[in-house]
Amino acid sequence: MKSWLFSLHKGVGNSPQFFTNVFNGEAWSGDVPMPGNTWISNTPAAVVFNTNLYVFYPINQSLYYRVYDGELWTAAAQVPNMAGVGGGVAAAVYDGLIYLLYSNPGQSDLMYKTYNGTSFGPEINTSGTNHLISVAYQNVDTPAAVVRGDTLYVFGRGPGYSEPGNMNRFWYATFDRSTWRSNPVAGTEGLSNGPGAASYKDWIYLFFNDPTGLFFFKRFDGIGSWGADRQVPDTPGNFGNAAPVVFNDTLYVLHQGPDGQFLYKTTDGEDNWTSDTAVPNTAGLSCGPAAVTFSL
Repeated sequence: MKSWLFSLHKGVGNSPQFFTNVFNGEAWSGDVPMPGNTWISNTPAAVVFNTNLYVFYPINQSLYYRVYDGELWTAAAQVPNMAGVGGGVAAAVYDGLIYLLYSNPGQSDLMYKTYNGTSFGPEINTSGTNHLISVAYQNVDTPAAVVRGDTLYVFGRGPGYSEPGNMNRFWYATFDRSTWRSNPVAGTEGLSNGPGAASYKDWIYLFFNDPTGLFFFKRFDGIGSWGADRQVPDTPGNFGNAAPVVFNDTLYVLHQGPDGQFLYKTTDGEDNWTSDTAVPNTAGLSCGPAAVTFSL
């Protein structure tokens, strides 16, 4: 079985064009436009589900998706029965379903929809009718989602409903198939952009900008043990959601540099990091990318 690292991203500057760039472990393909002159307006999300690669992406507050089987992309289709998406979207495969996490335009409640491979479920507010017993935080940026063990984790930025104004609040929510719960992330000064998350070895790795704009990471065991906020080494910085992904037993971190550069670095989870390297044959990007490992 062969594996590839797929990145999916919006073009540089004001370009709305949607690109893929694929890494086979030795070389990058360079930016390839998504077939059909596809546009994108914010951070996409990508998952592998039922042996196919799914990408979900916003266009002017509507959410669309396409599917890749290793040879061809399907035509774009709109995700139905939703009030729209106000920023980027996160996705994770959990309990045999794709979960989509986002906020509606002009709203800050964390919403989700599921997809079973045939049809989409209803749009559901994770805060329900009582913010204190479900997700008690607002979502003001693109969230991140990851599955570890038997739990779906969502990480986000935004104030608690009982503490309006703390836009740098870093929080997380968990879902166990029936109940949403939420808590503040421990041992942090907060964040100033949407986070990226990946499960790697014994930890969930989180990547984010601190309130001063520096690029940080921290680790979480998924239970209650948090590492300290630590600055990502050898990088000019980050803008937007970073996209960490495990590929060939290594954690890759794809991200946008401060001048729109498309950059990546790797770590082995033992505090050994490569320096940021420019993804070749790309003009850059203008919001956080999506990244996923796809095998055939």
